[in-house]
Amino acid sequence: MKTLDSELVRLVFQAVRNPEKWQQVLQHVIGVTPAKAAIITLRDRKTCQIVNDDALEREYHSPLIQGFPLEAVVYYLEELRTIDPWAAAQVSHHPHLPTIMSTICHPAEASDRLFFDWLEAGGLRDTVAFELDRFPGHWTAINLFLEHYDTDDSKTLLDYCNTHASVLREAWQSSQHVIRCRQAGQAALNSLSDSAVPTCIVTHSGDLYLSNDAFQDLQAQGVVRFSGPSRRVSLAHNVEITGSQAQLMPDMPRHEATDSTVAVQASPFEIDPLYKEKKERYWLLRFQLGNGRYRETTSYALGLLTVQERQIFDAICAGDSVQAAGQKIGIQRSRAFDVWANVKSKLGISNAHELRGILAGSR
Repeated sequence: MKTLDSELVRLVFQAVRNPEKWQQVLQHVIGVTPAKAAIITLRDRKTCQIVNDDALEREYHSPLIQGFPLEAVVYYLEELRTIDPWAAAQVSHHPHLPTIMSTICHPAEASDRLFFDWLEAGGLRDTVAFELDRFPGHWTAINLFLEHYDTDDSKTLLDYCNTHASVLREAWQSSQHVIRCRQAGQAALNSLSDSAVPTCIVTHSGDLYLSNDAFQDLQAQGVVRFSGPSRRVSLAHNVEITGSQAQLMPDMPRHEATDSTVAVQASPFEIDPLYKEKKERYWLLRFQLGNGRYRETTSYALGLLTVQERQIFDAICAGDSVQAAGQKIGIQRSRAFDVWANVKSKLGISNAHELRGILAGSR
């Protein structure tokens, strides 16, 4: 087995967590192989797009395009990406393994020379391509471009790609999962902004991890402050933290405040399900300005419940016991209690009596 490029491995691990690091990954590959340029593209049966297309439309540049001058990128985006012959060839020749594209679609045999003339203007004539990801109707491919075809450079680049294809593929797929999870989490927080519910997630040490737009207004009101590069959250002295597990929260700095009491509903938040109950948890904080406990928490958090959890919630709100609620929706007693435990965790309550009390108080 050939030895892996340790620096490439280090860089792709960084790229899993930070998509901007793919720029360094591509730059490194260009630096240690005969490849002179690189593009990561999203392909389908009709066109060839750049993965983060919105950024390119605004700036005509991207961490996923390396080795091309700006003018060449602009021309490719505006004129060529829908008629890329190598993109079309990959519809029928899925390059799951690294493939020298001139062996299945040689530039000399192309009827439309626009794309290949563009390449040759930049001193490029061939590419090694392989898939990073595939899902119905689309796949993501990486293309590493060479100055010539039918040379030792082609074989050298192909060997390097064969050695590292699985590393690059798994890192790319993992990075996409991370992005989707972050987007889903941010979308959940943003949904609270529509209801004017200031919400944030803090780490086990009290540093700000995620927040919505409504939360940003709390700083101007003096309810929260931030300190240090990690943006550790400080709460005003009049902030009252509630929730069945609020006593487990880390101590957070406090500062003086003169306004009315602010209630915060605190719920434990498993940021890394792989290490559930093995690593210190993060915390979801939902704020309500004004006196009294936060009464809108339940209406917000319903959006976090699964279908089954919502069914249990509705049944218990109607007066059913946990066991009776489980029977009503057709699940076993033990499963009903597991689902109810999830509901309590997400709503930050300790029992059905507390839930019914909150609902009664909000009417």
